[in-house]
Amino acid sequence: MPTKTETKQSRSCAACVHRNISRAFYPVKSHASYLMAMVSAAGFAILFHGEVALADGCPRPSFAAAKSFDAGVNPYSVAVGDFKGDGRLDLVLPNDTSASLYVAVLLGNGDGTFQTAPGILRAGTGPISVAVGDFNGDGKPDLAVANRVSTDVSVLLGNGDGTFQSAYTYITGERPSSVAVGDFDRDGRPDLAVANEAFSGTVWVLVNTCVSAGPNLNLVSSNGTVSVSWPFPSTGFVLESTTSLSLTNWQSVVEAPMTNNGRLDVSVPLSQIERYFRLRKP
Repeated sequence: MPTKTETKQSRSCAACVHRNISRAFYPVKSHASYLMAMVSAAGFAILFHGEVALADGCPRPSFAAAKSFDAGVNPYSVAVGDFKGDGRLDLVLPNDTSASLYVAVLLGNGDGTFQTAPGILRAGTGPISVAVGDFNGDGKPDLAVANRVSTDVSVLLGNGDGTFQSAYTYITGERPSSVAVGDFDRDGRPDLAVANEAFSGTVWVLVNTCVSAGPNLNLVSSNGTVSVSWPFPSTGFVLESTTSLSLTNWQSVVEAPMTNNGRLDVSVPLSQIERYFRLRKP
């Protein structure tokens, strides 16, 4: 079973779960319920979900009986993200054994229960810690996994449907034990910080140098109109237009987009004045 569970109270009333040297904070903004995820050596992710009571101006959590979900062999840490883009939180857990390359993804049903995602995610050897971030700027959550045995970090790009691409590998210090995400050089791109468990006593920072092309913008002409479409979801991107490339006043399009085969679509009459379109991430 997990070694320790703590709930810390502050003005933001965040819930904290930590095990051994791995620590993760998940802020709870709602005063209606609390959500807490833990892992156990028995190979289960355990979810607590309960009501709260107000006391001294800050919520105090209470929890229902634990529910168990299969998460592989020796899951060592847990991270949260919406990997399908359906508004439901999912879980990801690296399985830390000397020969394991396995990372488990549990897709949320939105009711406090989870299902195992299709397919098997493979990172490096001995995955021990995982963090979530959009490392290539496409609006889809990706994974960074610290691998203690192979001494590296695996980055798995998300497809936005609960599946992930094959891992990219980056060398770290000896025996990385924990990975965290943050924009350390303030360029708008998430970077990685990796703590190394061996005697070197170091933390390595990997600065993100990825230049994203962003989601593709398609134009199709038919029956006197032009259809402008882009992938859905494209988190954070805004469709803008202007009547001249010499102008700087790009404006958000006034046409309401429609959903069409997994893309957002705007129809523009060909009879109007010349217009240019772009997708921009503010």
